[in-house]
Amino acid sequence: MAIRYSGTIVDQAFNGATRSAVVAAIKNALVAAGWTAAGAGDDWKLTSEIPYVGAQMIARVYDGGGSNVYIRLSDVDEFLVQTNDFIVKPGVDLRIICGPYQVAIIGSPVNSAENVFFGIPYRPTFMTTLTRSIWGHGDAKDDTDATKRGSFRTTLDCMTGNGATGKGATFNLAGDTAWTGTNASSDVGAQRLIVPVGGRLSNVNGWRWFDDSCDFVEPLLAFAPAAHDGEAKIIGQLWDACVITDAVAADTPFTLDGHNWIVVTSDETGLAGTRARGALCLAIT
Repeated sequence: MAIRYSGTIVDQAFNGATRSAVVAAIKNALVAAGWTAAGAGDDWKLTSEIPYVGAQMIARVYDGGGSNVYIRLSDVDEFLVQTNDFIVKPGVDLRIICGPYQVAIIGSPVNSAENVFFGIPYRPTFMTTLTRSIWGHGDAKDDTDATKRGSFRTTLDCMTGNGATGKGATFNLAGDTAWTGTNASSDVGAQRLIVPVGGRLSNVNGWRWFDDSCDFVEPLLAFAPAAHDGEAKIIGQLWDACVITDAVAADTPFTLDGHNWIVVTSDETGLAGTRARGALCLAIT
């Protein structure tokens, strides 16, 4: 496999002083990336483009009357709908990087309700038994959650570690089954990126070459297809993305494959027996 480019990439910084401004900024960025908007005021349903037959999603971005902006995912028919919304707070510096099938809203690596990731992953042609999939997670459980939760901004498995405690809201859809994260320690099937771990979990090893350079690998996404406590299986690959196997400061820019990139995951050194070392990176051009 290789890096999978989706098409138009939108990279915009914004600071929405109000919930209305945040809703408008997210909606406008997704439309610029190819999503179709339906709605009015502060309540919009954004429909993705179609990466393969049968795969399409809706992201509802709206002001639900609380303190923050809410994002709720569903399949295009709105039959399988997320039950715990992702949270985005107003009045902070945010950045949205999106394409026709994937969205990343990133803010501070240390604050809650500032980082949300979702999309339809690339499906390799051999995996014909998976008819569709949708994934997403945020770094807060609900509108009042002030605890920093795990996301791809902090770790490669959106769980506890690297300054985050527990898991925030998640949405996991594979085929005709969907489940929502529970922030339980039993969520062994939580979303994660598959990276080299050196063949043994007892140490953080085997992540770099003899000359101390790190490796670049495909961002393969895994989660449990049916329930939070099931086996996480590889569902597909993130678009416009790669994983580097080293700990790097968040937002570090670099060039690769003729594109401009930034590091998303912040200084994740890994922890023996628990977490892998590495960082998700996204193309911005």
